[in-house]
Amino acid sequence: MTSVMDMNHQKVLQDLGVCTVEVCFLSLLT
Repeated sequence: MTSVMDMNHQKVLQDLGVCTVEVCFLSLLT
């Protein structure tokens, strides 16, 4: 169970990281 939770947590962190990078990139473009 803990391993599955860790995998989900890592996936969420990766998604958040991609979102923040996209937002920063868009803010730089505008």
